[in-house]
Order: sequence, then C-alpha cells, then structure tokens
Amino acid sequence: MARQCVFSALAALAFVASAGALRTEVADVAGSSDAPWSDVAPVCAKSIQAELEERLALLGSVPAQLVSDPEHEDVQSMELLHEIRVSWAQGGGQEGCKGQLGGLLASLAAACEEASPEEHYVFKYYKPKLPQKTCAASSDDLFIYGQRLVEALQVPEEEVLEKKLTPEVAKLVQSLYFLRTGWCPWPPPTTRRYFGPASGHFMDNMWSFSSMAFVMRKRAKTQGTVVALVNKAMEGPRALQDSVLFQHELPTLGVAAGGLGFWAPQVLLLDLQGTCNQTSPALRKQLFARLTSWWQKKQELRWSAANFARRSRLEWRCVDCPPPCRLNLNLEKKQNDKMVSELLRVSSPLGLLGFGSGMQADDGQTPLSMATILGTKEMVEMLVSHGAWLDSRMNDGEEPLHHAATAQDQHIASLLLQNKAPVNSQDAMGWTPLTRAAIAGREDIVEQLLEHKAHVDVEDLHGRTALLLTADEGHTEIAALLLQSRARVDARLENAEGPLHAAVVQHAVQGDASLVDLLLKSRAKVDARDPEGYTALGAAVNLEDEDAVRLLLQHRAQADKIQPGNSTPLHVAAAQGTTKLAEMLLENRAEVDSMEVDGATPLERAYVFGNVEVAAALLEHRADPNFRMPASEPLLVRATHAHEANFVSLLVQHKAEVNIKDQEGQTPVDWARSKGYTDLVELLLQSASQANF
Repeated sequence: MARQCVFSALAALAFVASAGALRTEVADVAGSSDAPWSDVAPVCAKSIQAELEERLALLGSVPAQLVSDPEHEDVQSMELLHEIRVSWAQGGGQEGCKGQLGGLLASLAAACEEASPEEHYVFKYYKPKLPQKTCAASSDDLFIYGQRLVEALQVPEEEVLEKKLTPEVAKLVQSLYFLRTGWCPWPPPTTRRYFGPASGHFMDNMWSFSSMAFVMRKRAKTQGTVVALVNKAMEGPRALQDSVLFQHELPTLGVAAGGLGFWAPQVLLLDLQGTCNQTSPALRKQLFARLTSWWQKKQELRWSAANFARRSRLEWRCVDCPPPCRLNLNLEKKQNDKMVSELLRVSSPLGLLGFGSGMQADDGQTPLSMATILGTKEMVEMLVSHGAWLDSRMNDGEEPLHHAATAQDQHIASLLLQNKAPVNSQDAMGWTPLTRAAIAGREDIVEQLLEHKAHVDVEDLHGRTALLLTADEGHTEIAALLLQSRARVDARLENAEGPLHAAVVQHAVQGDASLVDLLLKSRAKVDARDPEGYTALGAAVNLEDEDAVRLLLQHRAQADKIQPGNSTPLHVAAAQGTTKLAEMLLENRAEVDSMEVDGATPLERAYVFGNVEVAAALLEHRADPNFRMPASEPLLVRATHAHEANFVSLLVQHKAEVNIKDQEGQTPVDWARSKGYTDLVELLLQSASQANF
C-alpha cells in the first residue's frame, strides 16, 4: 500500500511565540466553571544545565568539524527538483505530492523575486569563483542543504569576510547568507501537505532550516517565552516522537539557546492529554539532540562542559490540562480578571501571588516580571494598579523595565515609566533598559527611556556603552538618538574596538554607510586604533569596502597611518588586488614606497600576489621600478626569471633598469636568453635600445 504524504504544512507549527495574548481555539466544555490545570514541578535553568553537562561528559573529546563538507552534491535531488519545477511551470499537471511540491517551489521563488534580495558582496571575491545565487537555486537549497545550512551558522563572520573558508563551506555559507537576507517567508505561502517517503530527506532539510529561521527571529527580538501545545501520545499512530515539534523544533530551540548561546527563553508545555510525566522528560531531552557539533567546536577552544552548558539559562515547565480544558483565555479582550489570574497561576513559579505582596520565586521572578516577559499589556496594567513592585529584581538583576525594553508592545514600557519604574538599573551583565532597547533596535522605546532621563554612557561589565553595542548591531537611527543625548562618540573599552570600527564592520555586512557617516559627522576620532592596532581606514581596506574608505578619506583619515607589522592600507590594497582602493589611497597622498617590517613596498606586494593592475597604478604614481627587497633580487630580474611577461613589460615601460644585475652578476637579458624566453629577450633589448638612444 502506497504511503501517504508526510511533508507537514509549514503553517501548522506546534510553537506559539507569546508576544501578546495566548489564544487557542478549543471549545469550552458546557457547565465547566474551572480549568483543571495541574502545574507540574518546573525545571530551573541550573537543572537543565546540569543535564546538558552530564550529556556532554559522556561524549568525551571528539575532533570537531565546523561544517560537514559534502563529498559531492546531491545531484539526484537537484535533478528531481528541477524536473518538478519545470513540469509545474509548463503546466504538466503533476498530481499528488510532486504536484504539491511544485506549487511550493513556485511560491517560494515568487516570494524571493518579489523581495529582490541582494547577495553579500564578499562572495564575489571568493576563489574559485562561486556561482551567483538565484531565487530558484535558493529555494532548492532549503530542501537539499537545510541541515548543513544550520551547521553553517557556526562559521564566524570574521572568517567569511576574510575569505578563509574552503570552497565547500563557502558554498554553504553563501546559500545561508542569501536566505538570511529576509526573502524566505515564515511560514511559506501554503497550507497543504507534501510528498512522501522517497524524498523524506527533503522534509528533514526543509524543517531543519525553517525551524531555525523561526527560532532565530524570536531570539533576535529577545522574546523570552515559547509555548508548545502537546496533544499526542508518545507512541502509537501519529506519535509525538514522530512530530515536527519532537524531531526539529525543540532541537532547533536547543541550538539557538545553547549552541549560539546567551538567550534564556522560558519554555511552557501545555499537555492537552494530561501526560506531562511522559512528554516533558522526552521533549526536554530533545533540546540537546543537535548540540554535539557545537560542543565539539568549543572543545577546540578549551571550553569546559560546564562553561558550555551555562551559555543559556533556558527554563522549562509543563502544565497538564486534560479534557475538559478551558484554553479560551483571550487576554486581549480581557473578559474578566479571573482569566488573567488563571494564566498567572499557571505561568508563575509560585502560583497566584497576592498583588503587591512583594513575594518572589527562588529565581526572583514575580507576577509583574512574568507579565512583562509575556508582553501582555492588560496583565501589566492590572498588576501595577494593584501596587506590584516596579523595582523587584530577579536573580540575574533584571527588573520589569528590562523586559519591557524589548517587548513587542511599547506601551508596556510607557506604563512602567509613567509609574516611575527605575530607569537606570543594571542587570547582571551591567545592561540598563536603554542598553537592551538599543541592542534590540527598539527606537520607539529608546526615545521613551531618553525622555525619562536614561543615562546614555552607562558601561556594562565589559566597559561597553549603549552606543558601542548599538554600532555593533548597525542601528543608525538609535545611534543618532544616543548622540543627540550626548553619548560619548569614542566610547570604547580597553581591549575592544570603538563605535567607528564597529560601524565599519557593520557597513561591510549590511552595505549601509549611514552609521559610519553619522559617527564621522559627530566627530569620532577618525584615526583611532582598535586593540590590534588597526585604524578604521585600515579595517575598511581589509574589508575591501570602497564606500567606507571614501567616507573616511573625506573626513581626513591618514592614508599612511601605520598598521600592525609596519604595514599601511596601501600595502593591503596592493596584496588584495583592489585597484580602486589603491588609487583612492594614492590620490590622498599615501606614500607609494613605504616599507613594511621586512622591507616590502606596496609594489613588492602587488608583484608577489600577481596583481598587475595595482602594480600599474603604483608605477603611475612613481613607485620605484628598481626596488629590491633586502637580500633579494630586483623586481625586473625576478619577473624575467619567472617569465611573467606582463610585469616585465610594465616595469620596462616605467624606466626599470634593463641592465641591472643580480647577485650573480646576471642581467634580465642574460636570464631570458638562458631560459629561452625569446619574447622577453626581444622586449628587453628593444627597451635597452630605446634607453641608449
């Protein structure tokens, strides 16, 4: 008997992100007056960390591979998707699963074309050259490489920008960056089921990447609560262990919280069959299912299992709510306070607390802190009106306003501020509500906090101010607000870059020069150095960023400012082969024959890396064509010996000494004759004749 399609609809998620009301359409049972809630003992962050640490200890020390390099592409899968797409476009009328997949591929490609995503500039410079990404290819990537694309999140951005990736990994990261431009819709425009067991890996890849995209958006918005509705048994038909929630979404949540780290979501399971004692342990274990490769990579950096496990403070609780279970708690409409109280009772570690009593759970959590985390304005209003303490601190130092600073509803922060919540309190990281709002890109809340006299230059435990962290995220409008409030434009900690360097890096990533321009116009020190000794101009040249280089030079950045190794930006441009950057530096009076520690000039670097165009530009600006490195031979001799005709021609055109001798007393002509390079012999003799004439 043919198997049924198992490719579940993307829209049928088990996850519900709590950004406002918790709303589930389940009919009330007639005559039931109270929901039969049963709050199972919660699992705190420390317990989950201990579980993870124990699991890591069993793995031992295993060499890590950052991203699995596929030995060969899945040609059969690519051909199958191409066949389905072509058939759909031609109106082939494929029925069943393949026909449905054709519709999905067409919808994804259409969504991509409408968004007009732009590929990250850095992939243009990779060698061997990467094929330009198209919308059709990007749609295929979801189904063919989805699981490996999630692994590629481990690749540091610095390695991408410095072009240190192998061709196989570069291809995966290129696909990942194109998908992360934002074109990929969530959920995709369909509500049907898709195909079957013959292509089950398509389903796994799609769900792996799509689940990560969903969770990453929640993580980026610092949304702290995730609710999962469970209505399946562990075994039997349509078992929980076969569900997307079990196989993909919870493992993905574990990667986002523990692999990427520094996110502390609160997971709330609502078990509609009243089987938390079975489902909760099994689902919680799935949080660790895909952390192995992330842990192995950290082992290379000498991380301990304990340090890795502590990267996230994820908390877990499960609520049994078997039939009759009343979940019609429409908090937005706020039909009565009892509904709000009931959800508080389920969500709060202490059950329903007396408003204003000041009682706190072991982790310091109060009903007000939970209400701000859930982002429910009605709950906050009610608690504040009943005298809830606005300065109650959780164990990590967070107060309600810290959570409100990133809440989806800006009115929560407004409500707390109007009731004189402390505006400059620092959490365990040293972050104030202003810091949090700035990092999250919440311009509306930043404005409110500044109006209530938030201090702009408060430093966190690492000495970072809100402006520096804002520059790291590339939020130009928020940086402008902070600068208008007299934030220190050059604020930086001792061993890290300042806002200008951070803005230059962000410009290379995002392609928006507005933040760099803003900081320069605000009189940032244009030639300040980062801890490694690079100026902002040096960093921009390293990143091959023409717009940033132009802006910095317009604001009088010194083109000859010495970088690490006694190098200059011109040396870097010459080595990279970025002719336009070299010309911009030369036009701004860069010293054409400056020497590095080993005595190399920019012309030497251009020759070594085979960059003829840059060498021509340097020679046009009077670089010495007869230069020789200490204990080395003249460039013309070396170019002749290596039969590099382009360089030989270029050097003699700019008056290189044709009869110059090497350490053995040989001239370039002697070398050309001994090697049988008749073309170079003719060129050199002709040049010598013209020079004598």
